Amino acid sequence: MVCLGRWVVVGAVLLIVVIDGAVYQQRLRAAKIESLFRAIEADRPADVSDLLHRGLRPTTRNEDGVPAIGMAALQEDSTLVTLLLRSGAPADERDMDGATSLMRASAWNRLETVRTLLASGADVNATANCGWTSLHHAANHNNGEIIRLLIEAGANVHARRADGVSPLHLALSQGYAEAARELLHGGAAVEREDRRTVATLLGTRSTHPHDAAMGQKDQPGLTLQGGPVMTD
Repeated sequence: MVCLGRWVVVGAVLLIVVIDGAVYQQRLRAAKIESLFRAIEADRPADVSDLLHRGLRPTTRNEDGVPAIGMAALQEDSTLVTLLLRSGAPADERDMDGATSLMRASAWNRLETVRTLLASGADVNATANCGWTSLHHAANHNNGEIIRLLIEAGANVHARRADGVSPLHLALSQGYAEAARELLHGGAAVEREDRRTVATLLGTRSTHPHDAAMGQKDQPGLTLQGGPVMTD
């Protein structure tokens, strides 16, 4: 019985050691992940590279479910995104809401990063959980140059969110002339409810050819160079 008791004690001690070791490893990993995202937010490529070499995966996510490349896509240049892509991070990795790095870069007007992601095969027409596309995000922030780049890469100007809203309607509802202009140039159709807004926003205050076309009187079936006016 004495021997058995000793073995029970030894087993309990070993179990405590194993548990403590596991807890330590979890804390160590959590600390590394926190350091990784701090390095990304501070735009420190050398530190990010070091943490990746020390065992963190390029697909690591923070506590909010945002992947490292998704956070990197918000930085001013594409250095970190390029580093993570070369380390194996997928160009289309999504966060908990289904948003891709391309969507994030499009919203934050990160032109260089958008180019990098598209060149790496990012899906220009990927949709988030609620139906948003990269084009929706660019239109929602009046990022005209991003819109032009996305359209050139094959973005669907007629894409709609889950609630039926198109990128053009999104831009017009916020009075974003630059975004609306680029979307019309890319072939976006003007919905009947948006005709007056288009005419007011782009009518006589711009020399853009599509804006000039808006000065015409509404007519059923009117076709702009940039796209048709939708009629009932």
